[in-house]
Amino acid sequence: MGTGPFKFVEWIQDDKVTLVKNEEFWGETAKVDILVFRSIPDKSARFLEMQAGTIDMMDGVNPDDVAAAKANDQFQMILRPSMNVSK
Repeated sequence: MGTGPFKFVEWIQDDKVTLVKNEEFWGETAKVDILVFRSIPDKSARFLEMQAGTIDMMDGVNPDDVAAAKANDQFQMILRPSMNVSK
């Protein structure tokens, strides 16, 4: 299944979603062969995976980890407004 640059391959609930490059896609080809989106609910665990190099990107850094992320020249930090809404 897939009509875009990637085809869905696998979904394991609470674990991961795997997509592969769709060689039959008529548009611009994907620049990578496989994408794996892992579910890592704990922000600290995600950051440890990032530091270990076992993941390529993450969202939702703990405020206490921001200084360590900024100090690591292997990381690129992209800042965006918070999605939290409160009164």
